[in-house]
Amino acid sequence: MSELSTNEKELAESVKALIIGAKNKVAVYVNAELTMLYWTIGYYINSYILEGNRAEYSKAIIKNLA
Repeated sequence: MSELSTNEKELAESVKALIIGAKNKVAVYVNAELTMLYWTIGYYINSYILEGNRAEYSKAIIKNLA
């Protein structure tokens, strides 16, 4: 295989930078969505299952941490 020309190297680096940038944006978006998902699940558990009260095990955890 022959060596890449300067223009081809620049093109390859530009494409590489675009791919890396897109991957980073996807990672940030996915992390944000997962955070909201977990928060919403916790909210539903607190609202519908625990009816706004602390679970007994959490009282023990808080006491031990204090």
